[in-house]
This record gives sequence, C-alpha cells and structure tokens, in this order.
Amino acid sequence: MREAAAAEMAMGLIPNVVPVGVVLPMAMIQESATAVVSGATTWQRRWWLFHKRILPIGSTYLGLFLAPSCFSTSGVVVAVSLLLLTGLGVTVGMHRLLTHSSFSTYRWLERTLATLGALAFQGGVVDWVTVHRIHHAHADTDRDPHTPKDSFWRGHVLWLFVYDPRVADATLKQRYVKDLLTDPFMTFLNDWSISLQVLLFWHATCTGLLRGSCLATAGVACS
Repeated sequence: MREAAAAEMAMGLIPNVVPVGVVLPMAMIQESATAVVSGATTWQRRWWLFHKRILPIGSTYLGLFLAPSCFSTSGVVVAVSLLLLTGLGVTVGMHRLLTHSSFSTYRWLERTLATLGALAFQGGVVDWVTVHRIHHAHADTDRDPHTPKDSFWRGHVLWLFVYDPRVADATLKQRYVKDLLTDPFMTFLNDWSISLQVLLFWHATCTGLLRGSCLATAGVACS
C-alpha cells in the first residue's frame, strides 16, 4: 500500500505535500515542534486536548453508556445508518480519497464523503489527514505520531491524549496538507466539526427522528 501511495504522490495526485516514505530532517521537525510548544500556554494545550480529543471521545462513550436506557427502534435505525455512513466518510473519504488520492471523483461526492467523515467524532478533516500523512511519511519511527513501537496502548489509544505539537503546527500543515488548506470547504469542516456533530445530534432529537438520540452517538462511536 505504501508503494502504491508513493506512486500516486509521485505522479502529482497530491500536490505540495510530503510523499510517502520521504523523511523530513529531524532538526526541522524539532525546531518546528519547539516553536509550537513554547508558543502554546498550558491552558491552550489543555483546551486543544479537550475540544480535539476528550470532548468527542467522551461523547461517544457517554452515548454508549446511555444507549440501553433510551432504546427505540428509530434510534437503532439511525445508529446503524450513521455507523455505515460515517464509516464510509472515514475509510473511503478521509483515508483513501483525501489522504492518499487513491481515486478521483466528482467534487460533490468528495465533499459529501468529507462531511460524513467530519461527523464521525474522529476530529476535523484537515487534522485527521495531517496525522495520517505524517504517520505514513515516518511509519514506525520516533516521528510517527502513533507508532506501536512505543507500546501497544500508546500506538492505538494513548497517543490521542497527548498534546502533539506537530498536529497543531501551521508550518507542518502547510507542508503536509496544503492541498486541503486551500479548499475553504475542507477548512470549514475542520474548524466546525464538533458544531456539526452537535447540530446533527439535536436535529435528530428535535425532529423526532430519534427518541433516544444517544443511540446515534453510540453508532458513530463504533465507526
């Protein structure tokens, strides 16, 4: 898969980003990371962790916890539908299409898949793609944001709860995801992903589509 993605980037399908397998100089990353850490206060780092990680992840597990007490048939239907749709948004949209440019499609379909991905409680579209492109560029090295070489839990879960300056670094984003940063729709999805998730949650409740709206959150959590 890495070889195929590298060929795609070599052909220019993903402009102005670091190709898969190309490693940035360590001094460049350290200098960039130091600048971000020194420029971010403790409160800013905590707020970043809260609204980028703890809030969406906590909401999904709250939904799972409350789901049995607010069961409804409509809730199950909506939960399963969101599981499938947001799952496609992440796997097909944010991963294969936006991260690797494995295929091309109509602009409306690209934006639909990106929107579904933004509703999956996995962070903003630009942030998600940034992490994944850095991961492929430095797979299983110290520069990999979630390498399992540190530990199984660090590689799969615990990395989410650590402030990583590279993910918030505008300089590295310009290098890795410049193609997305120049698209106003993608930056909107990235900046307002949590608001869109809250809007979906309350719309389902207020329109009567979902008597137990926490079931929808449970469905999204499984994606």
